[in-house]
Amino acid sequence: MVEAERAKTQLADTRTLGDVIGALARRASDGLLVACVAVGVITVIAIGLFVRPIWYLTPLMLAIAAFGGWGIADRERAALGVRGVVFRVLRLASALVGGAAAAFLAIMLFVLFVGTLMS
Repeated sequence: MVEAERAKTQLADTRTLGDVIGALARRASDGLLVACVAVGVITVIAIGLFVRPIWYLTPLMLAIAAFGGWGIADRERAALGVRGVVFRVLRLASALVGGAAAAFLAIMLFVLFVGTLMS
């Protein structure tokens, strides 16, 4: 109960988008984070192999998978030894993939809206 109250307070005190996303990942359950990773990765693979016409969903699914991966790695940030290094690398990789996916998604939306305005 105390952790839930602390998570709510932490979410209310956030100031940047990164802080908000981090607080949401810390509030999410382990099952939700694993589901984010699984759904994101499986969807990206399925789009790449079978459903190429909806490729534009790939950055969104990568961002969802990165959110889950970052949340899982963040929970294990106190691990020591090789395990700790693995989780730090996973956390960094998730942040990079999520940031790149979000940037690509923003560019896609910008091009879509500008194209609609220009036509």
